[in-house]
Amino acid sequence: MREPPSSLVKRVAELVSATSSDPYGIDPNTGMTPLQELRWLYDAATAAGTPDPFLTETMADETIDPHEAIRLYEAAIAQCAKFPGEPIYTKRRDMAERLRQLGEVERARAQLELAIVDAKGSGELEEAQYLAQFLQKFY
Repeated sequence: MREPPSSLVKRVAELVSATSSDPYGIDPNTGMTPLQELRWLYDAATAAGTPDPFLTETMADETIDPHEAIRLYEAAIAQCAKFPGEPIYTKRRDMAERLRQLGEVERARAQLELAIVDAKGSGELEEAQYLAQFLQKFY
């Protein structure tokens, strides 16, 4: 499994943690909320042509608008082609949940089925089993 750059993981973790503890807190150095900083980090990487699927997936996870989140998950999946070993099943799993929230049950089901295949292909057999059980229970 691929490990994103540790500096990126650390910064993203700090921002997600800050978003969880005080989503409206303003950083006095940047004048932005943690979510705005995360968006800035994502936008900067995208503009530079160096988006990382880990960052894109995290941006999707933290995005409130389900349509935007789905777009970001799709982008993260596409980015995985340039990052061998990057887990795709997590992106498909979370996108399926957003699709289900929107009532797009067939698309959600298709994403979960693909997530199961991706998890198995990554050697994540317990995750594949969990996803298969989830699929049977809710779809």
